[in-house]
Amino acid sequence: MKVLVVGGGDGGTIFANRLARRAPQGVEIEVIDKSDVHYYQPGFLFVAVGESSRERISKSRSKIYRRGVKFTRAEVERIDLDDRKVRLKGGEVKSYDYLVISTGSVMNYDDIPGFRDNVDHFWTLEDAEKLHSKIKEFKGGKVVVGIGGLTYKCPVAPLEIAFLLDDYFRAKGVREKVDIKFISPLERPYGPRLLNRVIVEEMKRRDIETVSFFTVDRVDGESKKVISMEGDSLDYDLLVLSPPHRGADVILNSGIGDD
Repeated sequence: MKVLVVGGGDGGTIFANRLARRAPQGVEIEVIDKSDVHYYQPGFLFVAVGESSRERISKSRSKIYRRGVKFTRAEVERIDLDDRKVRLKGGEVKSYDYLVISTGSVMNYDDIPGFRDNVDHFWTLEDAEKLHSKIKEFKGGKVVVGIGGLTYKCPVAPLEIAFLLDDYFRAKGVREKVDIKFISPLERPYGPRLLNRVIVEEMKRRDIETVSFFTVDRVDGESKKVISMEGDSLDYDLLVLSPPHRGADVILNSGIGDD
């Protein structure tokens, strides 16, 4: 029996290792991913504020899989569910009996005009490092943080970066020169009402202003304004938003996802 796992992020890795621990003899487990380095993605947030680093949150895939898991470094171009085959970039085809799709999501910057060139974020390691470089040099001004794309992974991450930036600027001794606003398309900073009460009090304590019903429509980098679908706009010197996400290319190319 052949079990093929497409995608070697946290989900694919955990699944493959647990299956290898419990599967009977004769079960072949193979993970396919285009990178031979595993990144602990929740750590990107802490890279952005200098509390972690690339080295601390990365590990060779050869060191993270249990015995019985085969790793193949390759990019999957297409999945054929009917024939139970996947085609790799370069032409190789692999068959399977059972398929686990763990391809995650990718950034869809162009969903918000102006996002790509004017907004900082930490949803990739490279962008987290870029954001850290910016805040190291930030001496004061208007910081707008919050929800940009409405579909993104880790719902609480925009709030986390707001609190971490507050801590960071206080430690640097420049917090009184920094105005932090948190934007949300909802009437409150966070969805669940029970948690929201605590979050609102903490934001007040930290002097972080919440701007509700602000659904990002576009970003004007020339005038340094973020504009909402509701018709409002905010000036910024540093803009940190969650980017729009979509499914991985292989899902779209294989016709197995929603539009």
